Amino acid sequence: MKTILIPILVMPLCGFAQGFDGPSSASAPSPIPAAPSALAQANNSFATDLYGSLRAGPGNIFFSPYNISVALAMTYGGARGQTAAEMAKVLHFATPADSIAKAYGALDAQLQSEEPAGTLNVASSLWGEQDFHFLPAFLDSTQKDYAAVVQSVDFKNASEAARSAINQWVAGATQDKIQNLIAPGGVTSRTRLVLCSAIYFKGKWDSTFDPSSTQPTPFFVSPSAPVSVPMMSQRAHFQSVFLDGFGLLEMPYKGGHLSMIILLPTANDGLPGVESRLKAGALSGWLASLDHAPESDTQLSVPRFESTQSLDLSGPLKQLGMPTAFLGDGADFSGMTGKPDLFISAVVHKAYIDVDEEGTVAAAATAVEEFQATAVMPRPPAVTFTADHPFLYLIRDNSSGSILFLGRILDPR
Repeated sequence: MKTILIPILVMPLCGFAQGFDGPSSASAPSPIPAAPSALAQANNSFATDLYGSLRAGPGNIFFSPYNISVALAMTYGGARGQTAAEMAKVLHFATPADSIAKAYGALDAQLQSEEPAGTLNVASSLWGEQDFHFLPAFLDSTQKDYAAVVQSVDFKNASEAARSAINQWVAGATQDKIQNLIAPGGVTSRTRLVLCSAIYFKGKWDSTFDPSSTQPTPFFVSPSAPVSVPMMSQRAHFQSVFLDGFGLLEMPYKGGHLSMIILLPTANDGLPGVESRLKAGALSGWLASLDHAPESDTQLSVPRFESTQSLDLSGPLKQLGMPTAFLGDGADFSGMTGKPDLFISAVVHKAYIDVDEEGTVAAAATAVEEFQATAVMPRPPAVTFTADHPFLYLIRDNSSGSILFLGRILDPR
């Protein structure tokens, strides 16, 4: 059986798969509207599930759940039987693959049309073995629905040259923020298809920080172990809400379409408790409470930070419930080639983020359901929001509600 390699990176994302017909009726869940809002809800559920699998690891976390979903969705298009059913469950897809593909196309178009004040690029590509047959329906969907660039390469005789070409495409699609996504040996003469999705975002804060106000400040990596970090500060009007054990604050980017949202535990050591409660339904309620909150005069302090992270997602994806896709003797991606002769060999994700006084650069989102606003404690005329201890953060598309990036900061250094 040939291998499918799916490199998934925070800005770019790549995966190996073949052919696309749309899964059989046996693997298709009950239909729901295949709208960008429904897809955003699915992406956000996948985001919190994946974070739950990653949070036990050490250090900072940063990834693009949207980017990962796109790469896996293209692969899901060629899945059949149990392979498709498991992938649909993990990705929270509730419509057939052809409907999912069209919904991604609509959401991508929405995302890229609404951010004139910044840069938000989403790009996909497909790299197929030059003499390997892929079903026309699969190629047609990746080109029409995902707007993927289709390239023929010689994996059999020149796998390193093919790897270099893919990595160059990823670097170009992410403004050189993601380099060498696929490591040497990551593709071989047995590779037949690589699918890549890349996302790049550069946005300026609607209310920028004055660099002269950035000062070395203690950040409590633990209650008894502060470290000195550059802390950005400003006084302006922000939406914030204070719930049981933590607060949320929204930092909009210019244009108002995208925002960074910080989830700050009340206690210096309160992050594990907040992480344990981070489920899709709970997060939707928290964000709805924030969206209903008025703007308040706020003294805001946030550390400046930069982070690059590489993740091997094969284990977490198996743990979440899609092991069959990785089985050489059990995976069924016959919707790519007409035969069950492919499997996923790897899912790699690489992410980059840089947060400073002007805004954010990140490489690697539902018409929000109506929620009853959570009761909020009365707040004083001025709010102090000081992120001087570990916190969660996300970047979302405000129109659809889709989470584009998600992470945590344990140590900003």
